[in-house]
Amino acid sequence: MMHMQRLPLVWTPIDVRNPDSEKKIAERLAAVLHSWEDTPYSSTQAVRGVGVYCTAFVCGVLDDLYRVDEPTPLNKIPHDVSMHCGASARAGLRWFMRHYPCADRLWSITSADEENEIIEVQPGDVLITGPVGGGPGHAIMIGPRKNVMWQASGSYVHYTGFGVPVGNMLYAVYRFSDRERWI
Repeated sequence: MMHMQRLPLVWTPIDVRNPDSEKKIAERLAAVLHSWEDTPYSSTQAVRGVGVYCTAFVCGVLDDLYRVDEPTPLNKIPHDVSMHCGASARAGLRWFMRHYPCADRLWSITSADEENEIIEVQPGDVLITGPVGGGPGHAIMIGPRKNVMWQASGSYVHYTGFGVPVGNMLYAVYRFSDRERWI
């Protein structure tokens, strides 16, 4: 059994200008996330129900939310390594920021004010986690239910609490400033 440690996160509701939008965004996010549930983990696939890896899962969810006609061109980043080594993780994150220009880096380990800082996350935020000291990383999405995050890990896409394997840490949190487009 894998031992888990809790991430320094506090779940908060979606913060949007129109209060009616909060519920609609959460409902849409929930529907999209559940449509990926139980998709098998695959280091070479990016197809709902067939197989997906962590980066492709996050991009697939965002493509669904933004209703893009063409799926994200994941061939622009290496399969299942974009978050799994330092150089390609940096390249993968730069690509992610260009492809999703409304993704703002909300928090990163380099911007942390103090070691035990608590980060407020909202539904739809993307987390980047990985081992202390570097190594294989992981992309995760915050779900619309309190204290739930979604990920493609282990053997399938599933939701979990706010935990990562012992020896891992949070590296960055990204938030989308245009979430009302998801409705």
